Amino acid sequence: TRFYADLFRCELKLKSSQPPQLNWKRVQSLTAPTPRSSQQAVVTAGGTHMFMFGGEFGSSRETRFFHYKDFWMLDLKTFAWEELTSLCKPLPSPRSGHRMTIWKHVIALFGGFYDAGADTKYLDDLWLFDTKAFQWTKVDWLNDLNTRPSPRSGFQFISTEAGILLYGGYCQVKGKGGSSEGAVLSDMWLLKLDLEDLKKTRWEKRKISASAAAPLPRSGPASTAGRNGKSFYLFGGVRDEQIGDELINGTCLNDFWEFSVEKGAWRQLQVASSESIVPRYNASMVLLGSQLVLMGGIWER
Repeated sequence: TRFYADLFRCELKLKSSQPPQLNWKRVQSLTAPTPRSSQQAVVTAGGTHMFMFGGEFGSSRETRFFHYKDFWMLDLKTFAWEELTSLCKPLPSPRSGHRMTIWKHVIALFGGFYDAGADTKYLDDLWLFDTKAFQWTKVDWLNDLNTRPSPRSGFQFISTEAGILLYGGYCQVKGKGGSSEGAVLSDMWLLKLDLEDLKKTRWEKRKISASAAAPLPRSGPASTAGRNGKSFYLFGGVRDEQIGDELINGTCLNDFWEFSVEKGAWRQLQVASSESIVPRYNASMVLLGSQLVLMGGIWER
């Protein structure tokens, strides 16, 4: 097992009639986060800074494994890292599998998991970071379990015009005999933020139209918000099916969907391409102008 701490910047020139031009540059910095995976990072609305939190690390022989709780800021003009861990306390607890997104000038962080070795705990705490005041706030006033999403990791967390949409995810539940079984979720929630008074922050469970087709439950799909903030796109992922007590059959997917926030409905999109995109999960996707760019991921059979 190998973890990385390198940072790359890619300049893309996209023209509909020509293959994309990619210009990769490695970014060097005297101070930088240590090697890790599954960290989360978001870029401010003005594109001036990137904030990063958490992640996980394991030694090459898998004798050590731990989660991070450090908090970093990257200046996107100078590409210099600054650690904010000691400046912005209290911080969320160590974790990976969490998700972060930014709504206007407030970063929202939810969920993830923490592996203590003997037990894995899935989280359902919500934290807000004000990028102007440089302050974390734990949303600890929503105590009713029916008014907030259940613990999970690997979900979709998308900023829209109405608020932040949370969709799906993965958790472990107690099965027969007390053993843990993986569960893929397909519920949807909307986080309503009041930037004048964060105490008014609330979750709303959203109904998905039952009359229309919808993606099968899955984990690890790629997603990104639509250009107008009224929809989001979802591609691929992996669908796990438990076979007996120990065997899991995973099917990688390459279907492509759009969800309308206004209609509360899914729509499957067909890609006009001579080459089929290989099924995958844990890929990255970003919207540049009117074009979606998909990169990387894992394919396994």
